[in-house]
Amino acid sequence: MPVITIDTNVDRSIANKNFQEKLTNLMAKFYNFPAMYITVTVHNNKNLIFGGTDDPAAFMEMKSISGFGEAENKAASKMICELFKSELGIEPNRIYIYFNVVQLQDVGVEGGTLAN
Repeated sequence: MPVITIDTNVDRSIANKNFQEKLTNLMAKFYNFPAMYITVTVHNNKNLIFGGTDDPAAFMEMKSISGFGEAENKAASKMICELFKSELGIEPNRIYIYFNVVQLQDVGVEGGTLAN
């Protein structure tokens, strides 16, 4: 159930549906989650200053009910940064990634929560 939100100053013509699908498939494979449960939202063309410049940059937040830990986050960060560099032209030192664990009772679905 990973939910991924990305803010970037990269244009939509570059950070497009193809990129979202590649990130979805990468995360599905890495975390062993079905792609159908992964959500990727990209907010493009943001007025984003990172390190004092408007060179290509991104902020990514990933929320999930499981799968995060020090080793997993480090490995995922490496893969994500490689994808952002190859697909979006964003250098790894211009990306922040936040991994947030969400409790089952804090996720609403189908009129209830994942806790029930």
